[in-house]
Amino acid sequence: MPLIPDRIPVAGCTPYELGEKLDKLLQTNGLVMRPQVSVFVKEQTSEPISVAGAVAHPAILQQSGQTTLIEA
Repeated sequence: MPLIPDRIPVAGCTPYELGEKLDKLLQTNGLVMRPQVSVFVKEQTSEPISVAGAVAHPAILQQSGQTTLIEA
């Protein structure tokens, strides 16, 4: 966000929480009097799982959410 001078930590925030945080920053920096902020998730990243060793098909899988070893 080019109008906000500081970095914005967003790790662990929900889209709603981030919207509230941006709303407050815009107000406290005097940039907007009554901001209306909406945050949408465009893309969700996944965690890579490396499958190697004595397996039929070694690969790197992209998995979102929790996965057990047997599922991988």
